[in-house]
Amino acid sequence: MNGSAWTAATTSDTWTNWTAKATLKPGTNTVQAYAVDTSGNISPTNSSKINLAVPPEAAATLGTTTYANGQYAFAVAGATGHKYTVQASTDLVNWVTLQTNTAPFAFVDTNAAQFNHRFYRSIYMP
Repeated sequence: MNGSAWTAATTSDTWTNWTAKATLKPGTNTVQAYAVDTSGNISPTNSSKINLAVPPEAAATLGTTTYANGQYAFAVAGATGHKYTVQASTDLVNWVTLQTNTAPFAFVDTNAAQFNHRFYRSIYMP
């Protein structure tokens, strides 16, 4: 992949189908493959180009917040029709996913009162 080291393929059905893990980068990627038969004969290397189109990441906006009756609520805005995940943390290191939804949406943490302090973030889910 893109001139990196070769990755061995794996199979679960006697090589009728095979897979190999590859990490694509945004834009044009060059994939190369070759085959080796049971006698050790190596095929010519074939090459193909794949274009990975990545939509621009849409930042989430957390708006209008309220805290009442042990519940913390806020609005999540972002690219309309795109998914966002709301996560919470008590230490800004370990994050727990609380909800995934399509923007815009209202989020309510019904467990907020159980924590001395809690931080929130929303992440765009491509």
